[in-house]
Amino acid sequence: MSDEKSTLKITGMTCTGCANTIKTALIKDGAEDVFVDFSLGEASFIKPKDAPLEKYIKTIEKSGYHVKSEDGDIIHRHQRKVKYLFIINVILTLPLLFSMLVDIKFLHRFDVQLILATPVIILGVYHFGRGAVQSIVHKNPNMDVLILTGAIAAYTYSIFGWWINQSHQYLFFETAA
Repeated sequence: MSDEKSTLKITGMTCTGCANTIKTALIKDGAEDVFVDFSLGEASFIKPKDAPLEKYIKTIEKSGYHVKSEDGDIIHRHQRKVKYLFIINVILTLPLLFSMLVDIKFLHRFDVQLILATPVIILGVYHFGRGAVQSIVHKNPNMDVLILTGAIAAYTYSIFGWWINQSHQYLFFETAA
């Protein structure tokens, strides 16, 4: 039996770390001559002829990414979901950014900033969390890990800064968002 060359379109890759995560996972599952390009959104590799392609699709999806179907359905659903989440995050983040420019007492309140930033953090963890965890599991941390680390650090610092000092000088919810 000879080996087969396969190429898959992948969505959700944002950096070379993402590509390396997928490459490492595919190699672990027996693929050879693996090349993953995040800018093109594709992975090409040689798989044993007796190995089903679905095995490698599942490997990629376990890594936190999506394989585009032939009709493009997955990519369109994913893009719509990301666009929707982005709009929600912008609406919630704009008042936080505005509070840095204008001295409106209401926007400097801890409870207001906490209420605006919390959904943004939750949606961020939802969006970047799976990719971050999987990249750590595969021992190849990517940008998702950095994004989550920075956002969660700013969020928890703001909560503890307020709790200890009761001052808006310690609020960095706009940075977290």
